[in-house]
Amino acid sequence: MYCNSVFQSFGLMNDVKSLNRRERAEMRRRAFLLLYYLLRSPFYDRYSEAKILFLLRFLSNYIPGVGFVARPLMEYLPVWQKIYFYNWG
Repeated sequence: MYCNSVFQSFGLMNDVKSLNRRERAEMRRRAFLLLYYLLRSPFYDRYSEAKILFLLRFLSNYIPGVGFVARPLMEYLPVWQKIYFYNWG
């Protein structure tokens, strides 16, 4: 699967200090593309949605003050996913 190979390549490149400026910029670009991939359908619908909502729910219930940000984010995330992440990539 594409996602597994991306995670493996990030694992191999864990020493960021040895990278030059262009390589760090490329790693940052790839990290954003991976984030977009995780938030796009069908991967989001099958895997990411439940995990992201669980994490946000857990953080908002157990860490004071996080609920002010996490609860609205949980409400808006499905809307944002349908509107924005459908077109991104």
